[in-house]
Amino acid sequence: MKRTLISIILIAFAAAPCIAQWKFYSNIEVFAYGAHDTSFFFSEQGHVDRLNPNGEADAGIDFGHGNITTFASVGTNFFCGSGPPDMGDGYLSTNDGASWSDPIGGPVGTNGTYVFAQYASRIARSRDTGRTWEHLSYPAGNSYAGTGACIYTNTPNNGIWRSLDSGFTWAQIATPFNGSIMTMGTLLFVENLLNLSNPNLNNRTIIFSWDSGMHWDTLRVDSAGMPEFVSSLATDGKNLFAGGVNANDDRFGNGVYLSTDTGKTWRAENEGLQLGFVTAMGVWDSALWINIDHGAGNIPAGYVRTIREMTDSTKSAVKQTPETATTLSVYPNPMNSFATITYSLASESRVSITVIDALGRTVAMPIPGASQGAGTYSIGFDGSMVPSGMYWCRLSTGSEEKFSKFIIER
Repeated sequence: MKRTLISIILIAFAAAPCIAQWKFYSNIEVFAYGAHDTSFFFSEQGHVDRLNPNGEADAGIDFGHGNITTFASVGTNFFCGSGPPDMGDGYLSTNDGASWSDPIGGPVGTNGTYVFAQYASRIARSRDTGRTWEHLSYPAGNSYAGTGACIYTNTPNNGIWRSLDSGFTWAQIATPFNGSIMTMGTLLFVENLLNLSNPNLNNRTIIFSWDSGMHWDTLRVDSAGMPEFVSSLATDGKNLFAGGVNANDDRFGNGVYLSTDTGKTWRAENEGLQLGFVTAMGVWDSALWINIDHGAGNIPAGYVRTIREMTDSTKSAVKQTPETATTLSVYPNPMNSFATITYSLASESRVSITVIDALGRTVAMPIPGASQGAGTYSIGFDGSMVPSGMYWCRLSTGSEEKFSKFIIER
């Protein structure tokens, strides 16, 4: 009866007239949302439901261990995983969620090419979309974010880790932050769960980094200019959405907040919502889907709203820069003691160039930060005092990052 009721509600939503406010779709409790191909997935208590392209929710799949907390889509394969990492389960579907196999454990993630999961509380990586796995020596994370070679994971007890080589080697980012992570363009966002001055306080704020975790700022969300209690994050690639927590303090509020300028300014978007703890957010079919917990003894609720209703679709919070706008190279490579770093800029930017070792540590900073106009530049790099090994040269303009791998060989 419960599944039939959900289907009826979803069909009714699909047929409802367009009203500029949130629309209720069901009273199920959702832990996470995931999208793959033309389907949308809801993680419930030990169960995953699938929303089909025709608007109906099918019977879903029951899982015997834990609640699914992460989803990852790579080509035709779709992964889901449950936590906590030290005893979680991971599953693979090759038929858009109709059936699942059990390839490896724990929460899952992807950079669009490789898949990451957990094996014996360590990271496992697959380079063939889940057919075979490499067992690495780094601690497994609760979630993964990033694209290309730069990947991030948040670990239960060791903070945030970063990989600059598609997950082969990892290094801990030197911050005390811990929480769910998300990338938007070259920006890294963290729902920070820690309060160093009072660890007993449920202080969840948004912090972000513009330079791959080297420096961090706290985003100010509420109208009073104070950090919001944040329970979830989502993005459509242009806009940033934050789900608030009712912290028993009207100053902080709850519900959904929207930023169209990468977190500089925010506004509440709560028309039609019965406010509460926003436990999950997901983007699918140009809409934002959320789940709200209304507290002990109350029924949770799911809502959906088109993103176009919340923001002007002609504005973009992330200025997209063509891939060819910024270039970076190191020559010769391999180098012995001296090399030339050459880079080009399409427009005036504030540039910083750093050299990073395989553990993510900064070993040199040829340009710590300088404003430069459009053009091509070359600077010398003296590596005579740097040990032999593999390194990365990183160029950051604030809105874009480029990495160039090179080797010092003697």
